[in-house]
Amino acid sequence: EMCKANNKMRLFTKRSEFLKHLSLLHFGKALLQAFPFAEGRNCNLCFETSKKMYAPSKKEVHVCHVGVLHAKIFELLPKEILQQVMEMPTMKKTVSAATEQQRRQSVELKPPQQSQQQTSQKS
Repeated sequence: EMCKANNKMRLFTKRSEFLKHLSLLHFGKALLQAFPFAEGRNCNLCFETSKKMYAPSKKEVHVCHVGVLHAKIFELLPKEILQQVMEMPTMKKTVSAATEQQRRQSVELKPPQQSQQQTSQKS
């Protein structure tokens, strides 16, 4: 996807990278207004959704975290940009297929365990 702001053009091939860019450079102030950053404070959204404790280290990390991980950027995007984002490919299918392949390989590479019979014959 193409961003043409400030007389610059930038090409994005990954949806996640485009969402990070939108969160930080175009909607950062709005995200911070709705979800203020306080150094050392845990993310309320993480706690509310999964009871996990996560404290972003910097304001920029917080903006990306809230915008992308918690998908709050989608609430701020104009329809035409939202449409562009939804048409971009996601990496989830590729990652899950690669993870499944790695899992299978690790299962295949495990050395065969000796049977109980073989162990008792050695004694």
